[in-house]
Amino acid sequence: MLIEEVDDEPLENVAKIHNVALCSVQRFLLHIENLRRNCMSGHSKDMELIIPKGCDNAPRKQIVIDFTIGVLTSQGSVIEDYSHEDIVWNDLKEQKETAGRDALLDNLNNESDEIDTLEVYQIITHGKFASINGLITLSDGSKIDFCDVYTFSSAAKSGKVKEVKSYRL
Repeated sequence: MLIEEVDDEPLENVAKIHNVALCSVQRFLLHIENLRRNCMSGHSKDMELIIPKGCDNAPRKQIVIDFTIGVLTSQGSVIEDYSHEDIVWNDLKEQKETAGRDALLDNLNNESDEIDTLEVYQIITHGKFASINGLITLSDGSKIDFCDVYTFSSAAKSGKVKEVKSYRL
């Protein structure tokens, strides 16, 4: 089963609206579904992903989605692939800074909240900067509005996540 489109638009229309080949849309949806399967291995319940159309029109947007899912599901391999070894994660609500990939992985492994749904509202990228915002719904029904602001090591596609400022309400 592929991830549902936000407004149930037929794939042919999605391709036409975004001026991309139908196979590109299908590859993107398959990528999201595979990522979802990989991220959920070892979790008792699947996390529902609601991601707006058009997130595949810039490679950096896909990296931000993958990294966000990797962080929320404590996927060390995803975090290692996309983050700089000297990454700094700033949790602004808790006024806590985590420096270094290993420290970030340790913190994430100690998280116990089970996530039911990740709904992404927007992803914005420009040069070596990006942001993602949306809503996280936990298994107990509580909701967390979030916005993560990313700084990459460079504007190149190969740039790694160097810093994240994370806002949670």
